[in-house]
Amino acid sequence: MAGQTSGGEKKKESQYLVTILAAAGTVAAAVIPILLSAYGSQISNKPDVNLSILPNINNDGRQALIELTNHGSGAATNLSLTIQTPKNISSITNEFSSTDITIPKFNNKSLDIDMSQSINQSSLKLNVAKFTGGSGSIIKLVTVMDNAKKNLTYYNYNVSAAYDQGSIFGKVIKPSDLLTLSNFPNKIAQYIVDNPILVASELAIIPVSWFVLKWWIGKRQRVHMYYAKTNMLYNDGRLNENDIYSLDQLKYDLRDTYANGKIRERDYKLLNDNISLLYEEIYKKKIDSLWREGKNSNLGRVKDDINDAYVKEKISEQQYNILNDMISARYEEFYNKTIVSVIKEGGDTLPRLDEVLVDMVNAAARGMLNKQHFMNLKHTFSIAYEEIYRKMIYSLNAKNTNDRPLDKVKQNIRSAYVTDRLEEQHYNLLIEEISESRNNQESANKTAPSSSGSPIRSPIKN
Repeated sequence: MAGQTSGGEKKKESQYLVTILAAAGTVAAAVIPILLSAYGSQISNKPDVNLSILPNINNDGRQALIELTNHGSGAATNLSLTIQTPKNISSITNEFSSTDITIPKFNNKSLDIDMSQSINQSSLKLNVAKFTGGSGSIIKLVTVMDNAKKNLTYYNYNVSAAYDQGSIFGKVIKPSDLLTLSNFPNKIAQYIVDNPILVASELAIIPVSWFVLKWWIGKRQRVHMYYAKTNMLYNDGRLNENDIYSLDQLKYDLRDTYANGKIRERDYKLLNDNISLLYEEIYKKKIDSLWREGKNSNLGRVKDDINDAYVKEKISEQQYNILNDMISARYEEFYNKTIVSVIKEGGDTLPRLDEVLVDMVNAAARGMLNKQHFMNLKHTFSIAYEEIYRKMIYSLNAKNTNDRPLDKVKQNIRSAYVTDRLEEQHYNLLIEEISESRNNQESANKTAPSSSGSPIRSPIKN
């Protein structure tokens, strides 16, 4: 019951999240077109000149603030600003400007920051050679009118800016233009009336946004579900071959989910890699378990399972090679111990060593040993054979026998070399040992005294 309650709460949380995101999408659908129209010039490397007039600054109807900005990424070149006021302009002051301003009427005199110029006419033209784009580009001018009343606000200003890339007419800002809580509904209504096509397109985006968000959240939920299942199998600490069936079902379900386009390719690959790691972990544990229990013969069945898993793409090629090398290393260790055991037991060691060698070659033929481990073992076997034959030679020397036993040993050594049980270096060392033994016997026979005191010459077979 607790689990069901938790699942219901999670479902509610998901629904709330979908609702919130859908609402956010709706707001975005309304705002994005406006932002694109406002900031499109920054992307297209064009000027975006804005011009506004704020009358009655400092509660003085005689004064007005003219503000010019360029939020685009490109510059407005050869800009001409024309100002016409309701009454004669007595003066104009440059409160702040990020560029140079000239007055053609006064021989292109510069209007510097904090500089005031007397005008005494109802219109004026100013020039700006280059109005650079960016948030820092701004011009603030204050005009003062003659014969105007201080307590009266004048709105009939005509201000325009023309430049090489376009032109704009200034907007006179009235108190009703300022956005407040009281006029917010009216602003929205006016926006709908002024932009019916834009509003219709924004409304059309809402259901599309809803379904896209729902689809995206569904994908993320499925991905988290698969991660939870793989983590649950790994974190319980009891991962073994009994979990292979569950892993198979999880892998097949994941494959079908991806084939139906319900999760992204990137998530599918990551999840598939996680499942492959679990398969690898299971097989590693099985190999170690059989090795500790001394059940090496069962490793062949595990190898068959690994081959089957690789063919069915449950594990990667790298994991397949790692697991095969792990089995091969266990076999190499087993045969090394067996060789040492045979040598230590003594007695008639050659037949038993031959049996172990044949078994090792068969294991390599079944793929239980990789090439490197196989070559290592062949070298170990060659050392063991050399040691056995060397002991035979020493034993015959101690008995001071004739050449026939040495010839037989030499034939056996030759046979071992031909059948690839002895490496060439070990074969040559044994042949040298036999030759040295013969020379020692020949010297001993030449110097051995007879019953009359004269040396005996024994025939030496070459």
